[in-house]
Amino acid sequence: MSDSGPHGVLEHHAGADKALAQLIKLKQEARKASQTERERVELCNQLRCATLLESLFSASVLKNSWMPIEAVLGSIAPILRYRKVLAKTIQSSTSSGQSKKALDEKNAILDKLSMLLKDRVSKYRCRSEDSDVSEVAMKASSEICEEMKRSVNSADCSCCSIALITSVRCIPNSEENEEVKDIYIRLINDWATRKASKIHSCVFEDLIKRMPSLASVVLITPLSEASQSGHSAFIKCESVRLLASIFHGCSTDETLSDKARSIMKESSSNAAKSLSEALADPSLQKAKHRDEVLHATKHFVNFAKDQKDGVLTESDLSSLRESLSAAGKKCKSKGMKQMCKKVCEVISDDVPRRTDDKAKRSKSAKTPKSAKKRKTKK
Repeated sequence: MSDSGPHGVLEHHAGADKALAQLIKLKQEARKASQTERERVELCNQLRCATLLESLFSASVLKNSWMPIEAVLGSIAPILRYRKVLAKTIQSSTSSGQSKKALDEKNAILDKLSMLLKDRVSKYRCRSEDSDVSEVAMKASSEICEEMKRSVNSADCSCCSIALITSVRCIPNSEENEEVKDIYIRLINDWATRKASKIHSCVFEDLIKRMPSLASVVLITPLSEASQSGHSAFIKCESVRLLASIFHGCSTDETLSDKARSIMKESSSNAAKSLSEALADPSLQKAKHRDEVLHATKHFVNFAKDQKDGVLTESDLSSLRESLSAAGKKCKSKGMKQMCKKVCEVISDDVPRRTDDKAKRSKSAKTPKSAKKRKTKK
């Protein structure tokens, strides 16, 4: 600006704009550098805290059982929430082109928290017999489920899944607990019916691997329903795969409870019906889907073959064999055609038949009557 104009009026000086712009730029850079430094210090502190948590949840500490269940399970939901916030920050940082060093530190914390939940906290076993244990574990389970429904991605959902299993394990007689059953039924319904669901199939896969008895009790019926009512071919196919993995994997587990074995046998008829319908489902006729269903049927038939007392009726097996034969004819692969043929032979020759209770009752009811008639004639 200058006041040397003809009438003393202030005049604009072109160099002032450039100097002002430079000053503003310097202040912005200083503020950004200060913010970056504060974030770096904060990330370093968070990384140290994550390391301390690893020490706190070490195997030796958990083995001594001196940590109260409220402290262990109560810490899971906050860890999951922070992990979720961190994952979102990493996603936004990647798109905004943030410095590689800051991203590396955030990823390091994310990995530590994932490892903490999957490899440390998951090994916690509650040995207390207090009446409050079930209430504390159910509260933690509900909080974890809410976090799971807002998962950022499959990795986040997987951490929630392991955390939920950790919490459910602390509930006494979880196989008999209706609330535990309701939790997984709601999760399957959300996964199978909502297109925008944040639940991933790893939730049920983890339960099958880590708690096969509970998985057999709570998952078979809802998965059978999901294989028919799933909102997409992928969901139906995944439901069939998970269903087969229960009968294939869990049945050979020596630690399987008596109730789980009983539920598997009782549910076999519904499972066979679900597989028959899946084999004929028009939405599952793509080669990758049909092959998945065929492999699942093979595993299920092997389970039925190993049950000496018979878990399927002649009607169940006939329906399954017909659906399998029809599906085999549609296969282009010679290997899959051969597999279908072999499984059909196993169904015909090797799978024990279960006699219907109605048939048994009608047979036993008729026998005394005819015997009485013969005695009267004599």
